[in-house]
Amino acid sequence: LFGVIHIPLALILGIVEGYKHGHKTHAEEKLGMLLGLAALGIAVTGILGSMSSIIAGLSFIVGVGFLIKSMGAMAPMGVMEILGLSSNVLSYARLMALGMASVALADLANDLIYGAEGVMLLVGLVGAGFIHLFNIGLGVFSPTVHALRLNYVEFLPKFYEPEGRNYTPFRKGVAW
Repeated sequence: LFGVIHIPLALILGIVEGYKHGHKTHAEEKLGMLLGLAALGIAVTGILGSMSSIIAGLSFIVGVGFLIKSMGAMAPMGVMEILGLSSNVLSYARLMALGMASVALADLANDLIYGAEGVMLLVGLVGAGFIHLFNIGLGVFSPTVHALRLNYVEFLPKFYEPEGRNYTPFRKGVAW
């Protein structure tokens, strides 16, 4: 769900920023990709019932029209990029898989001490402790890295264009 919201939001921001900065062709390219991604989502999910294929087809045709207008002969690359955008959306499922793996590790650690007695209870407690510590470390480190990766690799490049003047704090003769 986050991917379904995050990637289209980035494309919408790209459209707005493109028009705001006078980059009409970039904005139209992003619009074509957004329409193509929407068409793919509608076609795959069938969310609009019996009208899904018709609306998806129209959305795709209009999206390809914007890609042709903005990219010219490179429009087929834009159509291929739509498939890449769909993989970006699915990439967010990694966070869900990480959470499920964490639950499985916790269940495994808890099962080590269930029904154990004597020395095996002590061995189970030590093993469970190590598995829980590993799981906590994984739970702190991995989602942070994955979330940063999603933001910097799949969200930010859809609309951010580095512009402005270079940061040169120690250069002489710069008038602020």
